[in-house]
Amino acid sequence: MTNFNTKSIFAWLLCCAFSFGLAAQPTLDFAALSPTGTSFTIMTVNTDGINQGPAGSDLTWDFSDLESETAHTVTYLSPSAAPSSLAAEFSDDSNLAIRYEEYLPQGSIQVRYEFFNNTSAGLYQTGITNVGNVIVHYDNPLTVLSYPFEFVSTDSDNFSATYSSGTFNISRTGSISHEGDGTGDLLLPGGITVFDAVRVRSVIEFVDEIEESGITFNYTVERYTWYDESSLFPIFTIYTEQLDGSGSGAPITSAYYYQDFMDTDPIGLNEANDFDFALNTAPNPTTGLTNISYELNTPATTSLEVYGIDGRMVRTFTPTWQSAGTYNTALNLSDQPKGMYFVRLRVDGKDTYSTITLH
Repeated sequence: MTNFNTKSIFAWLLCCAFSFGLAAQPTLDFAALSPTGTSFTIMTVNTDGINQGPAGSDLTWDFSDLESETAHTVTYLSPSAAPSSLAAEFSDDSNLAIRYEEYLPQGSIQVRYEFFNNTSAGLYQTGITNVGNVIVHYDNPLTVLSYPFEFVSTDSDNFSATYSSGTFNISRTGSISHEGDGTGDLLLPGGITVFDAVRVRSVIEFVDEIEESGITFNYTVERYTWYDESSLFPIFTIYTEQLDGSGSGAPITSAYYYQDFMDTDPIGLNEANDFDFALNTAPNPTTGLTNISYELNTPATTSLEVYGIDGRMVRTFTPTWQSAGTYNTALNLSDQPKGMYFVRLRVDGKDTYSTITLH
């Protein structure tokens, strides 16, 4: 069963809420991301009784009790690194490929490769291959997401492709619409928590026509995807396919989450701060430049570390002996993806934390 509540914040985050104020609207824009060479794990879940939850702002979507099923390794590639036949097919109009080491269920198909063109205007799917080695190449790509995109954004587009399945040649046409229908905190199995996620509701209408007979198959996909500002891959996806779009027959639903997005406790934040200590960052939110300030009542050895929400250490400052007084440290995160970051200040072996939101 999936539970939905009004927005809740961890106690440690409440303690520092006044230091960073009300966060600005999260905005999705992944044009600058070049993730080729990155591998991570996604996990499918049991979809019995799954419900996408409400639309709106300032929500908490609680999927923490979903039953995890199968792990899938995902790798970002240059299209030229795909098998030679696929590289020849997609290298001219694609700049990103995704390989699923274990076939990923999406409705009625099992996906092995997806191909995309990631541009300043948006992310476009140029092709897909499935378990039967069927290659669908879009001559008019399918818009996955236009940039920038945020809560209440909308867009729509058409797409088309031709492909072969067995002895049949198939012509595909369709339309896709997107709506940013929610924003809030996302709770997933294993203690994964994503703050300020943006939910995108997409409706995809497919019409596949067998050219030899003129027989057509219509089907509709309703897809809910939750994104964080720092991740091109959705953090959580619910994908429901309905044949003929008629509501007759049982729909096919699959769902999966980005298991590696955040460790259950990447840097010890589930533990209380070791002692009461003032640590501030300003401006916060920031577009890159911010200042970390703290005050020492007695001389001490201090160190500062900054982590991404996925547990990566992105900045570290050499431990230093400091006399009593107020200290300020300039921090530049302009080369990092948008999202939430954690600052850890260690004073004589005792830790305290704060957060930074990068826009």
